Amino acid sequence: MTELIKCACGCGQIRPKYDRYGIARRFIRGHHRRKPPPEENSLISCACGCGQIRPKYDRYGIARRFILGHHNRRPPPAENSLISCACGCGQSLLKYDSRWRPRKYIRGHNASRWKGGRYIQEDGYVMIFSPEHPRKNSSNYIYEHRLTMEQNLGRLLTLEESIHHINGNKSDNGIENLLLFPSNREHMIWERNQSGNIWERM
Repeated sequence: MTELIKCACGCGQIRPKYDRYGIARRFIRGHHRRKPPPEENSLISCACGCGQIRPKYDRYGIARRFILGHHNRRPPPAENSLISCACGCGQSLLKYDSRWRPRKYIRGHNASRWKGGRYIQEDGYVMIFSPEHPRKNSSNYIYEHRLTMEQNLGRLLTLEESIHHINGNKSDNGIENLLLFPSNREHMIWERNQSGNIWERM
């Protein structure tokens, strides 16, 4: 005589203890994903912090913490404070994004090609990422030697002012290696005179 047992999911249905191959089974086919429903399916608050209510258990008796689609959210912090970007660029960002996920970088600053907001052009000049600078280019970069001089003087350089690298190394932007000229014309005259002095000494 075939022995009958109750399905282990708790649905109350009966099934043979062994299948046609003689293997013991505990569930009716398809019921192994179910869970025994609790005696009381109470209402709980969604764990994302939105304040909405949902039943603690779904129709299969599985405990749930989130409303459908809310699992990507996070409870909003008491204060969404400003933090420094982890790439070292010195810029600030909010600690949590619009979906209350914690973040460490400004968008794009943790990319594999991000070099900390500093790169050298083919002509040898160094560019610095400075999105707040009024003279930035379309990519939010400015020449490092001009930025260094502005920080030393405490003012913006005019468009006419020109800077000379004393040792000829365009990537050496220490203030001791920079000379400021009121215009590019005076810069060229100074360089021409320097070249003449070199030939005279030779």
